[in-house]
Amino acid sequence: MSIQEEIDKTALQILGEAPDGLRFGELWRRVHDALPHVKENTVFTTVSTLATRRLTGVVSSEPLAALAPAIHLRGVEP
Repeated sequence: MSIQEEIDKTALQILGEAPDGLRFGELWRRVHDALPHVKENTVFTTVSTLATRRLTGVVSSEPLAALAPAIHLRGVEP
């Protein structure tokens, strides 16, 4: 698993555990805390582009299915 995939998986898991959603800074901090071996800037960049990459299918062949938990948490049906 690449570092980007590891960050994506961790971020989506954290979002799935936050029923009210999270602000970007809080998500970034939690992902970095969960993956201390990854550089802060790598976590920041990867988390900041997560929605764009997932929605365009660059990382996942099923982008909406992968991001559905995060979208649902914001009150938007996938």
